[in-house]
Order: sequence, then structure tokens, then C-alpha cells
Amino acid sequence: MSLLGRTLVLLLALMPLGCELFVERSAAGSEASPKLEFQSGLADGRGAKRPRWHAPSSGESPQRHGGSVVPRRSQSLDAESRSNSGQLTPELEAAHRRIFESPEACQAELVRGGRMPRREGVARIGTLNVRWFPDGVPGGTPRPSMATDVEWLSCVLAWLNLDALALQEIKISSHGRDALALLTQRLDAQTGGRHRAELDDCPLNPGQHVGWLVDTTRVSAQHFEVHGSINPKGDACTGQLRPGLGVDLTFPGGLDAHFVSLHLKSGATENDLTLRKRSLESFAGIARRVAERRSDGDVVFLGDFNTMGCEDCLPVVGSSAEAAELDRTLLAAEPSTRRVPAEPPCTHYYQRRPGLLDHFVATRSMLELPAGLRSQSFGVCRLNACESRSGASPAASRHLSDHCPLVLELPDQKRD
Repeated sequence: MSLLGRTLVLLLALMPLGCELFVERSAAGSEASPKLEFQSGLADGRGAKRPRWHAPSSGESPQRHGGSVVPRRSQSLDAESRSNSGQLTPELEAAHRRIFESPEACQAELVRGGRMPRREGVARIGTLNVRWFPDGVPGGTPRPSMATDVEWLSCVLAWLNLDALALQEIKISSHGRDALALLTQRLDAQTGGRHRAELDDCPLNPGQHVGWLVDTTRVSAQHFEVHGSINPKGDACTGQLRPGLGVDLTFPGGLDAHFVSLHLKSGATENDLTLRKRSLESFAGIARRVAERRSDGDVVFLGDFNTMGCEDCLPVVGSSAEAAELDRTLLAAEPSTRRVPAEPPCTHYYQRRPGLLDHFVATRSMLELPAGLRSQSFGVCRLNACESRSGASPAASRHLSDHCPLVLELPDQKRD
């Protein structure tokens, strides 16, 4: 072969390598997208109540946290490694294991720049029952063996790279308020964001509250509204049960909807099941009221639905049977809603056994909810692949929560 021919062959062989190197260099060298900041505040819309307690962010500039700032995206992980099927790369699975192994391992991962990668044009919303935050148990006395490790929790949430998080089981004692303020401050320091916490306005102390934790540098949070009809006792704060707390979230790319954090009645008796069904009946009315107030009726209900079944019913209702009945109830309502499947299919462990208690439910008319979309369960649920556990309870179950973070990604665009 002539010299010219050998040169052409060599160039053709090197072209794929050259293209690959160019793509990697472009991804690593590109500048981060500028942050979009929105004015956030409470709206005085019809039926809205001001939440009882508000924890603003520290107010520091995202650029003034010194060495404590952690990059928002990991540069060492493939941004396309996570899909609707819930598959993660081996590298990301290993990072996930370290995050939930211990507070020290989690912090070391953040220092290395580790973070759940994000594709451009995607909004990421999560929900987490934090189990009697921050004490870990009911009543007014913390139990050190079960108390929330706030530093570890903030590290986990920073790694999950969320825009907004629905909260359940938050206490409003002075200790609880201090812990929630610390959580927002640590998240600001670890992410460079500006987090805002809002809780429902029920005067239950030390009862459980639902709420929101929103990074206001990523998403606009307006019109916080207490939905009393979700409490099946007939009033927002009656009977030690909870209302929902809704908020209009608007993302930079145009996605907007009304998101409702909720926590339905726990328990496996027939009365518990009846009360949960009564709460579900309120969804359609909430969606209709939202549609009257907004340009569309897009509503997402998320949180702890407590779909644990009924042990004293005849016949006995298993948790999967209650979830199936939940789907039928949502479909029959007007407007109808649908549940987003979770992968892996559990969000909670009790006595070493997994359960699917937490869900995302959205109005069927919401065009931004793609067909086949799945939410993703993390933490102990993912590490155990939703199989029954053996041995001692892991540290994450004791000092984070018996629930696992459940995360949903939606295309950040306006489709209606």
C-alpha cells in the first residue's frame, strides 16, 4: 500500500477516537448554566392559608460559602446513566451505596464532587417521610438511638440533587424548628442553593406536619395552600391527622403544576383503610379548584399514602391489593388521576420487610407526564432491591428514616 493509502487508513481509524475525546472535553469544559432566581412568597389565593412556620434560607450568596460548596453535578459520571427503567451505572450504584453507608462516607463523596447527575431540561422532585423529624420517635423526648442525623440527611439530599422535596412527619417543637433551620443552612452550604422550608399551619405540637423544602435558586415556589379536605376527619387539623400542603412550582424551562405534600392515615385496620379512602376522595375536588385558579389543572399529589393493607378486613386486604384499589379509585374520579410506578417497588422497611407506601399521583390531563414514566426509590430500599432484610437494622434506617427517598424526574417544559 502506498504511503498516502496508509495515511488515509490511519486517519480513518483515529476518527472515532478523536470524536470521543472531543465530546468528553466539551462536556468537562463547559460552563455551568447560570442560575435562575425567582421571587418566592405566599399567595393570598382563595382558600389558601399561611403555613404555621416558615424557615427561610440563610440568605447568603451562593458564592460565599467558601470551601464548603460542592459542585452541583459530578464531572466523573455519565449524565445519561439514569433512565426511566431505574438503571444506574456501576459507578453510580457504588456512589449511592457510599452515600447511605455512613455520614462520613457520604461527606467524603460530596467532597469528591459526587452528585446524582442531571440531564439538561429535567426537573427533579422528591418526597421523604423523615420519621418524627428530628427526634425519631413520637412525644417530646428525643431518642438518641433513633434521632435524625441532620448532617447526614443534608448530605444525602445534596447528593440527590433535588429541586424540591415534599416532607412528612416534621415536628414543630423548638427543637424541631431549630433542626429544620439547620437542615436548610447545611443544604445551602453544600449545594450553593437557597433553600426554603414551609410547613402546614396545624397547631399540633409535638404532632406530625407535612411540608416542603424548595431550592429557590432552581424553582419558583408560590401560593402555599393548606388542603384541609385531605384530612378525613373533616377539618385540616382534626383528630391528630394531617391536611395536605400544596404549592405552585414553576421551573425555568416552563414546567409548572400544583404539587401537594400529604401523609395519609397509618394503620392496617378497617377503620384506617376507610379513612385513607376518604382522603383519596378529596383529590378530584382539589384538582377542580386548582383548575379554576390556574391556567391548567395540573396537580401532583406526593408523599406517604400508607398503602399497607388491612389485616382485620374480611377478606384480608394486602398492601398490593390496596394499591390496586387506589388505582381504580383514581381512575374513576373526575378529573381522574394516575399513580406513577416506583422502581424498585418499595419505599419503606418495617421489621425487615419492604413495603410500598409512598407514591406520586398526577392528574391524567397533565401532558408533562410521559407515558411509562417511573419514580425512583433510593437508600436502603434500593440497596436491598426491595428484598426482605436480615440482621441488624442499618444505620441509615435508624438515623435517616424507615422510609426511602422517592424521586421523580419530569421534562422541564410547558406542554399545555
